[in-house]
Amino acid sequence: MGLYVRARKVAGDDRVATYSFTTGDGLERTLVVDLDADRIWPEDGNEDGVFRGAVLAIVRERRRQGTLPDLALHQS
Repeated sequence: MGLYVRARKVAGDDRVATYSFTTGDGLERTLVVDLDADRIWPEDGNEDGVFRGAVLAIVRERRRQGTLPDLALHQS
């Protein structure tokens, strides 16, 4: 079974940002990226595969663009 995750920045800047992420099933969750604290966490505390997919997508795009992306996608 594959995984598709879409993460969209809803607030923040290039150091601290809040993202909404979903698999497209209608349920949207939220995660926070804080580069100053070197920390990424889900607001609901659930660090499952969907959360990890969103983190991978955001980190990959940040490395590519040099800034926290407005949109990041992960597919596996």
